Amino acid sequence: MTRSLTKTERAVVDDSRAGSDNGGDPVRLAMLGSMALVALQLARFANPAHAVDDAWISFRVARSALDTGVLTYDTTQPPVEGMTNLLWTVLAMSWVHLPVDPIVPARVLGALCHLATVGILVGLSARVVRTAGGNPVVAAGVTGLLLASSGSMAFYALSGLETPLYGLWYAAAAAALCAGNPKTVGVLLGLAAATRPEGVLAGGMVIAALAASGGRARIGVVAAVALPFAAIVAGMEAFRLYTYGALVPNTYYAKPPDVEQGLAYVGAGLLWGTGGLGLLGALPAARRFVAARYVLAGIGVLALGVVWSGGDWMPGERRLVELLLAGATLAGISAGTARARVWVAAAAASWVLANLGAAIVGQDGDEYEHAYLAQLGVAATETPGVQTVALSDIGRFGWAFPGSVLDLSGLVDRHIAHQSGRRSEKAWDEDYFRERAPDLVLVRCASPITDPLRVMPKLALGEVPVVTSMLSNGGYRYHGQMSLSEGHSMLIFGREGLDLDPALWGPAFPRNLRDVLSEAAR
Repeated sequence: MTRSLTKTERAVVDDSRAGSDNGGDPVRLAMLGSMALVALQLARFANPAHAVDDAWISFRVARSALDTGVLTYDTTQPPVEGMTNLLWTVLAMSWVHLPVDPIVPARVLGALCHLATVGILVGLSARVVRTAGGNPVVAAGVTGLLLASSGSMAFYALSGLETPLYGLWYAAAAAALCAGNPKTVGVLLGLAAATRPEGVLAGGMVIAALAASGGRARIGVVAAVALPFAAIVAGMEAFRLYTYGALVPNTYYAKPPDVEQGLAYVGAGLLWGTGGLGLLGALPAARRFVAARYVLAGIGVLALGVVWSGGDWMPGERRLVELLLAGATLAGISAGTARARVWVAAAAASWVLANLGAAIVGQDGDEYEHAYLAQLGVAATETPGVQTVALSDIGRFGWAFPGSVLDLSGLVDRHIAHQSGRRSEKAWDEDYFRERAPDLVLVRCASPITDPLRVMPKLALGEVPVVTSMLSNGGYRYHGQMSLSEGHSMLIFGREGLDLDPALWGPAFPRNLRDVLSEAAR
């Protein structure tokens, strides 16, 4: 017995048979054009300095898992889930022992995921519009243009983080849903949940939307999606509880909710990512398609979740990836089916111009000085007597330094993460610091230290307590600084009795830092 084809499947078959007669070739040209624009965006961020230091946190966790069998950053301490990208970290286990910096294969994979995401969504918008009797070429062109114009998504594709993989799961899930493969949809949503914590909420909303669409025929579809999704999420949570003794990543506590920061983040994301008006292009699709209304409602809930959680400190719209992907796809569907195309064109122009402006002013990405962190990690490894180092930027440093790391931001430190206060402004626990007794303390400073002191040191806010502790309670001496760009530096403190080789750490500061500060304060 053969199964009858659904309406969408018949459209796909007709499309493959018709080829260029019904616009197949122009759609493919639109897709290729979109890929070319994406490649140009990726070229903007080809410099490895665009990689984010946090990526090396996952790489060190993956290496620890291969070496010890435990997914944790610091194997000298009880296991902590110090990353928010569990599946990405597991995948990194396949390349962290290659004879290259792990950021290289991560960036290659990220770029491929981003290109695949754009290709899938361009094809999906054309397919939906063709089924509805609209213009698939227009749909493909608009969707591709909006996705390719996002410098933020290109930046994160090459950041070394999990963002492009997370977006790919959703693009593939949407295509699978339209193709009538609910079990595949459930698996893909489960993989998204294992890639980012908010994926649990997003997958749950997709299942709720399918259930709300009504009809007995939908019961089987909902079950086919929900069962594999629930199985993956349950397995992930069981693993977390067994390994870490918690159901959420440690970063949930290290970065507690902050609505004020979240509002600022989402507001900036809507302005620079869509021009503020870009999402209005999705409204004609929502008027015509019930599914589009559910999608808009879903991304609205996810955006509120980002507001509640406090957004993100990184540039661009990393936490709004679902919104960008859905908004661009629905705008393309609107353009291919709506009569009021002038309205849609205006919304699309707002989107593209905003992203162009973000590229001009550098709002969609950034460069980071993390090569010096690798240099410091090597120096710490080669210094006798250094077993524990305290600092905040723990990614690339921790990849180069295999010893214990006291994370002053608390991302991979359960005790610090559970202290009261905002991210990087946690309450100081002097007893805990003395118990961990780091041999080296590395502190970021926005002004150089000279003798005599020309300006009081401008320390990173979360690192003021550790410097106050060392100066007030002793046990450490200031060795010197590693100068960075624009007057920034990394201050180097060593415990009393630790010999820091000037060949590795630079010349020693000639005087006691406390005396120099006291003189400057008078």
